[in-house]
Amino acid sequence: MSMTDIVITAFAVVILVGVTRTSRPTRPGIVVLLVLLTGGWIWANLRTTGWRGIWGEGAPDGLDPVTKSMFWRGWPLAPFMICLIHGNRFRPNGAEGLVLVVNLLVLFVVLALVAFVGGRWTDRGQGKGSPSIEPKEESR
Repeated sequence: MSMTDIVITAFAVVILVGVTRTSRPTRPGIVVLLVLLTGGWIWANLRTTGWRGIWGEGAPDGLDPVTKSMFWRGWPLAPFMICLIHGNRFRPNGAEGLVLVVNLLVLFVVLALVAFVGGRWTDRGQGKGSPSIEPKEESR
């Protein structure tokens, strides 16, 4: 496992902890689902894809070390997907590192949405989610 893999995994764990440590308590079943989603996101981002073999070249010079090691990997986007191509070569334009930020934001939004929907769903099952539709008794 390279240093980049450790950094990406650490960011994912920090996002997971941030989503689960909200003001409302999170149920254990939802936490397990969030952990599984985070693990799937980590796997999708760190797996080796076949793009490097298809293009037949390495990452271009001029990239920071994290972006260079993640150039062919990433989900939903990889840095090579927005890199300019000129003369059948990749030419970095400076926005490749932002793709990794977009990937982290996708993880945060998905986890926050699942936590919110799961919390509302479990609250509704216990009668906490919405007001009762039965008429209230009038006091005299």
